[in-house]
Order: sequence, then structure tokens, then C-alpha cells
Amino acid sequence: MNTTVDKINIHKGAVVASPEYKPRTIAKVGVSESILVDLALKTLYLYGPFSVADLSEQSRLSHA
Repeated sequence: MNTTVDKINIHKGAVVASPEYKPRTIAKVGVSESILVDLALKTLYLYGPFSVADLSEQSRLSHA
């Protein structure tokens, strides 16, 4: 799988690999909706409030 490298401000500038393909539906992610909700809540709890676009970037999922 090809990846690109980008910087995420949420992790204080840590360089992380980002997939080129971001699933656009829950079904395409391959996990239950409740797991995605739990991960989103955990991310918000640990890193504080931020926009849906930032959460999308952090989770590597499409927000559209």
C-alpha cells in the first residue's frame, strides 16, 4: 500500500503516514459504527476539542 507522509498538529507536529485511500462509508471501513464512535470519543478526550475535519484527519477517515 502506498502512503504519503504529512504532519498532524493534533500530535504536536509528529510525522505520521497517511493512507491515500480514505473510506467514505462506515461499511467500507470494515468495523462496527460503535467502535468508530468509541475511537472518536477517545480521541476527543485525549486531545481536546477540534473540528470534524481535524478528527477526520486524525482518524484517516473521510468526513464528507
